This record gives sequence, structure tokens and C-alpha cells, in this order.
Amino acid sequence: MRFRHSAAFGLAAFVIPALVILTAYPILISGLGRVEFGVFVLVTSAAGALGFLDLGFSSATLRFVAADASQGRFDNAAHIVQTSLVFYGVIGCLISTIIWSVAPWAPGFFSIPQELSNEAIWAFRLAAIQVALGFVTNVYISVLKAFRRFDLSTLVIISITAISYLGAVLGVRLGLFGLLGVVALFILGNLIGLILAFTLARFVGKQVGLPLLQGRPSWKTLRRMWKYSAILSVHSLAAAFFSQAQSLILGAILGPAAVTSYQIAYTAVSKAHALVNATTEAIFPIASATLDQRSLYTIYLKTIFFACCIALSALIPITLFARPLLELWVGAAIANQAAPLVPILVLAFFFVSLSAPPFHILNGLGHPLPNVIYSAANVIIYLLALQTLIKPTTELTDFAWAYAISNVITGLVYQSLVFFFLKQRCRSLSLQHTKELSS
Repeated sequence: MRFRHSAAFGLAAFVIPALVILTAYPILISGLGRVEFGVFVLVTSAAGALGFLDLGFSSATLRFVAADASQGRFDNAAHIVQTSLVFYGVIGCLISTIIWSVAPWAPGFFSIPQELSNEAIWAFRLAAIQVALGFVTNVYISVLKAFRRFDLSTLVIISITAISYLGAVLGVRLGLFGLLGVVALFILGNLIGLILAFTLARFVGKQVGLPLLQGRPSWKTLRRMWKYSAILSVHSLAAAFFSQAQSLILGAILGPAAVTSYQIAYTAVSKAHALVNATTEAIFPIASATLDQRSLYTIYLKTIFFACCIALSALIPITLFARPLLELWVGAAIANQAAPLVPILVLAFFFVSLSAPPFHILNGLGHPLPNVIYSAANVIIYLLALQTLIKPTTELTDFAWAYAISNVITGLVYQSLVFFFLKQRCRSLSLQHTKELSS
């Protein structure tokens, strides 16, 4: 599948789930109530925060399956898949145990109202199952992406989102269930997604000659993956922090109702980065499988320009029409608290969006260290900024400014370093190629 086709399906993997989520949020807020929806966000955030235990293995699976398959080593690719499945099975059990054990302390920690305490405890416990299913599903999604079947990976992602959110909306709208029912629907969506991803990965494997079920997990394969993924585990931790743990910190300080307002603004603005990331992710397997890497510098420049155009086209309208759009989406009460956060978060997500192309290129090349340093520095600067801004009268804007400060600083440094790294690499490879031709 060509890059343009892959990018188009990546775009679909963003647009359709985004529309589903944007449609579902106001209905869920109205049906569950602002506080109970905030608890739902905390539940998914707590479970997702443990996503750092991914330890970079999903990226390692994608990279090594793509690299081995491009060189005809299909048996090795099958070993990668099975080793990854065993690894995630163990991690899934570990996460379930952790969440199950600490769930009784969650209501007190997040100031959840007494009448929701018991329901919240079981919601946290059920969310652990969703995370375990998601880990295993990601293995098969990585296989599909490794063979550039972004059409099929998109189908899986859309199916999970549609079943989870639309099912939850229908149940809440009809008054069939509340918080626990919503979490149960998400488990069902992930289970169906897992079955679909496995079926499609096996189908693609048969087409290309990958004996998917004949692979064997081994310590040798695990060590091979670990050498690449270990360093990415820092990035996984940073990603989990900003996507999930940030909400947990906010909830612990300001309570679940404030989480709802922040989540609304964050979700609306973050779609710009999700859009760029989805349309440029196809670079990852290309960088992994491309033998002549001199072209990657040109690809980098083109995709950065593309990312800049996409980000601006999404972020400028959101900035200009933040309040009316939010009022139309979730109502005036929440919009009044969420709208002031939007311009600040727009600044942050412009730089986050530009990080997507170089991130995928460096991971595909097998040089994830700059990405890890960027992610770790981002978290450190965020925490330092937050510590400076937090005061007895802490407001939601303090969290938004801390996020903006960290992303502007790290984004500028990161882009500069990647630019010079790829430019120098392209020059060195060109000189080496010229010498080989002359000799």
C-alpha cells in the first residue's frame, strides 16, 4: 500500500473515531451527570496511566515484523508476534492485579462522592480488563501496520470506538445503565476488536507467507525486542503521563467535576495532534523497511510541512470559535470553564503535532533515544512548571499553562536536533554511496 493510501486510511482512523467521541461526550455528560462522567474519565485515565507498562513493545513489534518481513525472514517475524503476545499476557495480569488491589482507595483519593464510591470501585476494577484486552489487540494491529495494511488496522480501531461509545450512548440514553454499564460496554468493544484484529492479522499473514500461529516465544526474541523497546519504555511512561496521569493529578487536587471541564478542552484541542499522528504514522514501517535511507530527509521535510498545515488548519478555527463550539457541544456551563483553556492548549498542541513525523522516522530507523529524551524532558519541565504555578487558589489554567510551557520548550529543541541529525545522516550516506560507485 502506497504512502498516500496509508495516510488516507490513517486520516479515516482519526476522523471517524473523533466524530464518534465528539458526539458521545455531551450525551454521556448529560446522562451520567458532570460528576459521574468525571469519575468515568478518572477510571479510564487510571487504567490508561498503567499503559507505560507497554514498555515500547508495540513499537518493537511493528519495527521488527516490518524489517524481518522485508528481508524474507517470516519465521522470525512470527516469533516476534508470539513473544509479544506472551509478554502482554503477563503485563495484563499484572495490571489487573494492581488496579483490583488499589481500587478501594480511589474514592477517597479523588474525592468521589460517597453515593458513587461502591460503583466507582467496581468501575476501576472492570477497567483493568479493558486495558489487558487493549494490550493484546495492539499486537495484531502492529502486524497489520507492519505490512502497511492501514485499511485493516483502521477498521479495527473504528470498530472498537463505535461499539464502545455508541453502545454506551444508547444504554445511557435509554436509561438502561450508568457508570458500570458504560465500562462494561468498553470491555465488550475491546473484546470484539481483539477478535477482529486477530482474524485480519491471520488473513494478511497467509497472504504474505507469515506463519502467524507457528511462531514460538523465546528468551532470545524477547532480548532482541527488549534492546529496542527498553529505551522506549521511558516514552511510554511519558505518553501515559500526559494522556492519563495528568487527569489523575488534576482530579486529586480539584476533584472529578474539574476533570470533566479540563477533559473537554483537552479532547477538543488534542484532535489536531491525533490527526497529524494518524496521517504520518505510515512513515514508521517505511523507515523500518527502506534500504536506501537517503530519501528520509526529504520525506521528513515534506511531512513536517504537511503536519504544520494540518495542525494550523485545525487549531486556528478551534481558537477563534472556542466558546460557541463548546457551548454547542457540551452546553454553556461547562463551556464557560473549558473555553479559557483552549488558546493555551492550542499553543501546546501545535508543537506536539509537529513532533509526530520525526518521532515515527526515528523509531523506524531504530534510533528511539532522541524521542525518549524529548518525552522525559517534557514531563520533567511540566512538573517543574506545575510546581511553580500551583498555589492555594490553583485553577484549571495553571495546568494548561504548565502543559504549554513544557511542550514549547521541548518542541523547539527536539525539532532542531532532529533536523540536523537527519540532514547530516543524509549527507553521510550520499558521500558513502558516491565513494562506492567511484571504487
